[in-house]
Amino acid sequence: MTETNLAIPDFATLKVRQRSLRDDWPQPFALRIHRAISWIGRAEQEHEDRAAAFLFL
Repeated sequence: MTETNLAIPDFATLKVRQRSLRDDWPQPFALRIHRAISWIGRAEQEHEDRAAAFLFL
């Protein structure tokens, strides 16, 4: 098995990409993606409680 090194995008990168693509998505899907990215952003802000950061994902 080969190992692949894929960079996991951060909140800011995901948000930029979402903004560039959202006009082509149905509104319910766009809202779900927006909410998911928001939770990722919240998890990135949590530095004190690793368990909370995990739960926000």
